Amino acid sequence: MLILLTNTGDGLQGIRLADGLSNSSGRVELFISGRWETVCDSYTNWNLVSATVVCRQLGHNAAYAAPTEAFFGEGSGSVWGEVIQCTGDETSISRCSRRSRDHCIDDLNDVGVICGGKNRPLETVYM
Repeated sequence: MLILLTNTGDGLQGIRLADGLSNSSGRVELFISGRWETVCDSYTNWNLVSATVVCRQLGHNAAYAAPTEAFFGEGSGSVWGEVIQCTGDETSISRCSRRSRDHCIDDLNDVGVICGGKNRPLETVYM
């Protein structure tokens, strides 16, 4: 499992991929205010662009796929309460556009990524 922890002022402190076959794939989970939360695909516009931002943040060059509907299994615990939409220029998922969502209260729609390209050395990226 690949985990990147950072320190931000908005409560978002880290990101990891869980339950994938390697460090380059898995369910996207965010460490927010002291607990891990999953990201929901309902009304999030989760796509290859957003997945690529996550992959680059974790040291990969790009994303091959942006699976939804709990492709890597359902997480446990909380589901993050914001919709994420990235343009592709962001250095971290926290720099993507976010707004409160009005749907998705369970883990049936957790998003994932399948990253590609060589693993680069991780740098601290302030979310």
